[in-house]
Amino acid sequence: MKMILGLTVKAEYHWGYWIRTPFSSKLQATLPLPPPTTLLGALASYLAREGLLKDPSGKKISGEILSLEIKMKRRSRIDFRSPASILDDALITASAALPKNGKAFMIDDLNRYVTLLFQQKIPERVYEGRMPRRYLPKYRSGAIYCGKVYYPSGLVDVAYLFDYSKLEERIDGDPIPILVEAGWNISRIGSKESLVTVRRVSYVKLDESEVGRGKVRTRFYFPSRAGSVLEGQSYTEVFWRRGWGRYDQPVFEEYLIPGSRNPIKSSEIVVDAEAYAKLDEDVIIVFPPPGAEGYEWG
Repeated sequence: MKMILGLTVKAEYHWGYWIRTPFSSKLQATLPLPPPTTLLGALASYLAREGLLKDPSGKKISGEILSLEIKMKRRSRIDFRSPASILDDALITASAALPKNGKAFMIDDLNRYVTLLFQQKIPERVYEGRMPRRYLPKYRSGAIYCGKVYYPSGLVDVAYLFDYSKLEERIDGDPIPILVEAGWNISRIGSKESLVTVRRVSYVKLDESEVGRGKVRTRFYFPSRAGSVLEGQSYTEVFWRRGWGRYDQPVFEEYLIPGSRNPIKSSEIVVDAEAYAKLDEDVIIVFPPPGAEGYEWG
């Protein structure tokens, strides 16, 4: 029987957070809550720094960039990926929610960024001569729209579900104490400025018989196909799995988020769930059932 490891982390944001939407450049809007990839990256960062991850061949990896040779048609290419990709196959799902009394606000800033490196070297007339556009003062900086979530001293609850047998293949040592230690060493959840202080870390081991189905209450987001809302306020957002490198395409999917978008609040809803797991008294995670596409575990 397959074993499942549930890990929960309670962290406190210093000022708030910022998670940029995919493919954005000039317009850098933020997501309301950190998506599963951000949560997994936050946990994997410590494991990568300490050399506690193993690639599929069993070789230990180190550093915060993973180099892989990818075969594409008739040629091979080198892909640089986040070490978090090592844990992707072991992750069943990850989710986050604000506490019941938490309230965050999405704000917009107009910032001045150095854009010189992105300018072309097209010649422009300057007085009696010509000079590449990149070196002209008027092109050195530009106004960039940036979205942020203002949430000073705000708590966030993060939950992970892992396939335990796959964790044993990817982590160099006993997965439980190592992941608990990694949880305590999370320093940011989101952009590099999205600093957190971890307040509590706990874990629970479950087997497949403890995975429930049917009506349940939860405040944690989940893929829309994993359940239907029976009661309560919610909205949808597009998150993704994978996308760890240039040649690792993200798989986008609609998620259902309990609560409100602005202000950002998490509130319990009643869901008819395809599958759910109880990690703590108020931490219940809804996810697609074993064998569902993209969730090949069990």
